[in-house]
Amino acid sequence: MFFQAVSNSSWSYFGYLVIFEISDNIIDELERLNNSFGIGVIILKANPFKSQILFQARKNKIDYQTIDKLCNVNAKYSEFISKIEAVLTASEKYLKASEKELFTLYNNPLKDEEEALQYCIKYNIPHNKKDFE
Repeated sequence: MFFQAVSNSSWSYFGYLVIFEISDNIIDELERLNNSFGIGVIILKANPFKSQILFQARKNKIDYQTIDKLCNVNAKYSEFISKIEAVLTASEKYLKASEKELFTLYNNPLKDEEEALQYCIKYNIPHNKKDFE
């Protein structure tokens, strides 16, 4: 899984491997791989407020050729990149409106633990209700 994350991170600014649990005997190896490849590790809990970043990812150079390829095969990704480009290239006159649209479309964090629990239930994400208490 780690090397799949390395491969997929070639087109991203940051790359993370997201795991549900980890045994103590593999932490040192993940730290070594993090130092070598820059892939971060996130331990994801059913309650996202209890999740943690075990190792921080390192910034990558952006691979525009791969981004272009992904845009050609995924309409939603292409739309997302177009909106990012609109913000990055907007004149001062339109910058605030472009930023607001982008923020409204893609920044919908869960507000509290109850909302996180309801999200898990709605999308059939495994959860343990006690994680939210």
